[in-house]
Amino acid sequence: MESLVGSTVTALTPVSPLNVSDPESDTFNCLVSNVAPTVTGFAVTLVGTDYNFFMTSNPGFEHDDDNLYTVTITCTDSNSEAASGDISVNILPNTPPTIAGMPAFENVLEGESVTRLVYTISVSDVESDTYTCAITPTNFPFNLQLNGAVYSIHLNDNPSLNHAATPSYTITITCTDAFGESNGGVLQITVTPNNAPVMSGLPATVSVSNIETASRSLKTVTVTDSDGQTVTCSVTSSPSGPFSMVQDYKVYLDANSNTAIAAAAATTFAVTVSCTDSTDTTSAVLTVDVTSNNYPSLDNLPAFVNLDESAVGSTAVADTLLTLTVTEPDGETYWCELTPAVTGFALLDNSGTYNVYLAINPGFEYDTMSQYTLSITCTDQNGNAATDTVTVNLLPNTPPTFSGMPASVTVSEGTLISTNIYSISVTDTDSFTCAIGTTTPASAPFSILFGTSVYLDAGAGLATTQYVVPIVCSDSYGSSTGTLTVNVSPNGDPVITGLPVTLSVDETETAGRDLHILVVTDPEGDVITCSVTSSPTGPFSIVQDLAIPEYKLYLDANANLQLNSAVATQHVLTVTCSDANGGSTSGTVYVDVTGNVAPVFTGLPDVYSISENQATEILIWALAVTDPESNPFICSMSVVPSSTPFDLRKNTTTGVYNLYILSNPGFHYDTIQSYIVTFTCVDSPQGASGTAVLTVEIIENRPPQFTNIPGVVSPNPDALNTVIYTSLFTVTATDADQDQVYFSMTADPTTDSFAINTATGEITAARDLQTELISVYVLNVTATDNKLSTSALLTLTLTNINTAPTITNLVLNSVTSVSFSETSAYRTLIYTLNVYDPDSGQTQYVTFDTTPSTEAALFNLTNNAVSLTARKLFNFEDQITYMLAFYVTDSIHMIGPYYLQITVLEEGERCYFDKTLYEATVDEAGIGSGTINLGFSITDPDNPDSHTYTIRSGDDAHLFAIDSTTGIITFAVNYDVDSGSNHPQNATIIIQCTDTYSLTGTATVSIYVDDINDNAPDFNSGGYVVEVNQYDNLGHAIGTLNATDKDSGNNGEVEYTGTSSTGGSYYKIAKNGQILLLSALTFEYGTAHRFHVTAVDHGSPQLTGTTYVDIVYRYRTTTTPTTTTTTLAPTDFWTVENIALIASLGALALLGLAVLLFMLLRNTGCCSGVNGPSSCRQMCKCHKKSPNRVVVTPKNPKASEWKLWDNNDLNIQRKPFVTNVTETAIPQTMKM
Repeated sequence: MESLVGSTVTALTPVSPLNVSDPESDTFNCLVSNVAPTVTGFAVTLVGTDYNFFMTSNPGFEHDDDNLYTVTITCTDSNSEAASGDISVNILPNTPPTIAGMPAFENVLEGESVTRLVYTISVSDVESDTYTCAITPTNFPFNLQLNGAVYSIHLNDNPSLNHAATPSYTITITCTDAFGESNGGVLQITVTPNNAPVMSGLPATVSVSNIETASRSLKTVTVTDSDGQTVTCSVTSSPSGPFSMVQDYKVYLDANSNTAIAAAAATTFAVTVSCTDSTDTTSAVLTVDVTSNNYPSLDNLPAFVNLDESAVGSTAVADTLLTLTVTEPDGETYWCELTPAVTGFALLDNSGTYNVYLAINPGFEYDTMSQYTLSITCTDQNGNAATDTVTVNLLPNTPPTFSGMPASVTVSEGTLISTNIYSISVTDTDSFTCAIGTTTPASAPFSILFGTSVYLDAGAGLATTQYVVPIVCSDSYGSSTGTLTVNVSPNGDPVITGLPVTLSVDETETAGRDLHILVVTDPEGDVITCSVTSSPTGPFSIVQDLAIPEYKLYLDANANLQLNSAVATQHVLTVTCSDANGGSTSGTVYVDVTGNVAPVFTGLPDVYSISENQATEILIWALAVTDPESNPFICSMSVVPSSTPFDLRKNTTTGVYNLYILSNPGFHYDTIQSYIVTFTCVDSPQGASGTAVLTVEIIENRPPQFTNIPGVVSPNPDALNTVIYTSLFTVTATDADQDQVYFSMTADPTTDSFAINTATGEITAARDLQTELISVYVLNVTATDNKLSTSALLTLTLTNINTAPTITNLVLNSVTSVSFSETSAYRTLIYTLNVYDPDSGQTQYVTFDTTPSTEAALFNLTNNAVSLTARKLFNFEDQITYMLAFYVTDSIHMIGPYYLQITVLEEGERCYFDKTLYEATVDEAGIGSGTINLGFSITDPDNPDSHTYTIRSGDDAHLFAIDSTTGIITFAVNYDVDSGSNHPQNATIIIQCTDTYSLTGTATVSIYVDDINDNAPDFNSGGYVVEVNQYDNLGHAIGTLNATDKDSGNNGEVEYTGTSSTGGSYYKIAKNGQILLLSALTFEYGTAHRFHVTAVDHGSPQLTGTTYVDIVYRYRTTTTPTTTTTTLAPTDFWTVENIALIASLGALALLGLAVLLFMLLRNTGCCSGVNGPSSCRQMCKCHKKSPNRVVVTPKNPKASEWKLWDNNDLNIQRKPFVTNVTETAIPQTMKM
């Protein structure tokens, strides 16, 4: 997107991370090497182990200027091997902001006067650019506001809206992003004319009392304004009255209204309610009727109430004597009082309800006053009063009254505990108390407890057979006496019923349990306690509940620890029961001890048979095992011979052990005929075990046996009348092992006309058999129990078989060819079909398909004769070959296709190229390269026709070759358009098409051959030597390298680079090939530094050439800075090396003379002139003049025993071969 600002953190996807790898796993560095067109908007950065592609910050893209950038990324490994790749970056144009959801219109009311929000603008920008919005025109009564990031349109304060003058406003909204892209929308704001407020609930009528003083609501008015404006309401009344309006639209009766109502002397007020919005008013009337005040009334007050003279009184609500029912018609407050007050009574207000109470301890005396009259007066707030009376009758007090007295009871002489012997029945309206009077005999051991219960005192020791006990009950007003006679009976012993008895226990019992319930009674009903002893000692005890009472003989928990039938088969228990008065009795219980019995198997057979082909898991037996003592037990099994297919499992729900044969048990009758399974069940805790044995016999599997085949199907099916699914035969088979039998079938000859039901063996027609052409089938039926199989043959003969028709003069599925001239006339007979069908009574039909299908209308088939259709002719140019596929049917069988190929004959016409001139551009290349595929399109009326391509003779024809089939043009020579070649850059050839009739057509091809960078820079030598001395100036060139490149233009332009491990701080190889002196030289004489030099051309791809140059330091003893000659320092000819050289001069005299003559010619001959002829200078390679440089080219670069120079003065030849003064020239490379 052109608006993106870039990031050095977020990489561009999907190209990041870059997929860069190095085959040798070398380290490498990647960078952006080029961007076209040029822009600094992209970078490649290493993030972790990956290179990511980034857009730099604020690149300033402009889609209108450049919408596509090609970014070249180059990665170079540690061995300086580099590879490049391009990324195309499309710059998408920035999109303007979008204003969404603009409504058709918004409404304002003409009466509005306060600023408010009219519309919120929904603006978005897909690039999240910042944007600003504005509205026009700006003189409308609306303003644009920005709140945070949201723009909205607001109504001005006091906008003076007038629907009649301006019914609507059209506002244009324009939003522009930071890149100048803008979008707009139009908002229509309609001024709605004002509507008056609407009141509901009026007119209405309410009532008020003429004595009201408190303010209250009379009527709530519902007010609505369809314009949503604020509405204010007020009231007036006629005549003027105490009424007002509050803000919540309620009509109120003012406080102290009774005064105003009395002053108005009116019984009705008309209260007008007026509600007003900004422009309109609505009014309605509330009628207020004035009513006069009413008296309160006392309702349902009884004529009298009764009251005991002993009543003590209470002011609790629950003790109310009388509750008043008071009615106040006007709803006014009121109060009630006794008038006059009556001693002993009170009238109290209990939360708005008046109750008459009896005062506490009023001290009534029936004999003094037996009746009271209470006068009650209730008065409302206006002084209106109502009075009523009630009479209170006193009831005289009476002493307590006995019921059921005199009475008698019997107690046992042995009773020693406190016992309730009698409950007194007494009634009294007053509270009373009872006590024991003087007994006979005196001081009898009896007491009154709990008010009315007569108790025998504890430990009394009754000494006589009868007591007379007087009981006296008294209240505040008197007493009554009743007599109770207590008879004493002698004490008896407890009685145990049902003993002796014999019981049984198991020696293995561990849980406590009841053994026997003792039946024990006492004649006097005394409390009885029992105990037990055992001989020998045993786990027995008495569990008793005296409250019931209940007595149980109990077997203690873990009895098995003390019971052992081997030690004692019986325990004798003595049970003793005693009452509280010393009576006692005993009884005997015999407990037999039964020994533990092992678990018992029931119902297990001796033998169980299972087929050897059993495959699924099967439950073969559920063990019926019980333990006589119901002890828990565990069962296990063993199998002989040892086998894993058996599994004994316990059902966790029922506890039953089940024997299973697992799936795929692998039974083989030939190997093992039976298994012995032994079950062992052991109970606990005694560990008694029981065993049982089951023999599992393996039954040898037997194959199924057919019961009705081999055989034949009878009757023979009628082929023409047998439809699909018709039952033809049912194969039956039995299996001695009762295994499921499955059927399958094959047919000879093979057919899918018959099917067999795999489960039932029923053979049916799989389709209508009328299409069958074979009369006899042999069905091979197989029956299997999925382990063993049996097969048998069933012969099926079809009758009444249909014979398919044929076309006898065409070959089925083969092609018969005929030819006709394209000038054949309408209705020309093409072919007559001979149809044969031996079946009588059938009609044969022939149909045909045409290829191509679009030409079907060209042919007509009538009475088996094929001819051209009327008004239809062949056209060789449109179609040469037609294929007719014929099918013949008798409505049962369809036979075909029979092919008839019709070839249209025509005389040939020449071919044409679709263009007369073709143009192509190709890079120069070698023989067979420079492929030019112009996609020649040839038009030939003889289509289809074949064509070949050739190049006709011409000036440039020998330079190119053409593929005769494809028309692809290539170079016939090593094509080179560089200078010095005779290959034109613009070439023209004539190409020719030739058809099968040897007719031809031609076209011209203009070929532009592009000069490519196909020549690398060439130094013409593998190495050079350059001399430098102490007089050379810093920063100046001490020599110039020159590599030639045969290419032209950019391809032939060369730049130089050089590297040295020792001389980099002293010398530099400049891009133009100059060798520059960088620093002052302080070397020893003859010090050399080698630079490895690379020449790179400007072609694409770039090509390079390499060499080296040795820069040698020479010390000059004299110099003449102002002249163009340099005098070399004197040298000593008589060195060891040159002595050997002198010895060989005789043999080299002729060679030396030739060298001398050549050097004289080189230095003083054709190049001695200032400029010299150009041809001569090229031949002699004359040096351009340059001050202060002496370069001599040695003649022999190889190491030799015989040297023309020594190691200390490499570039100075020894006398007598050169003079001491040589020509000064621009430094040139020198052959080593």
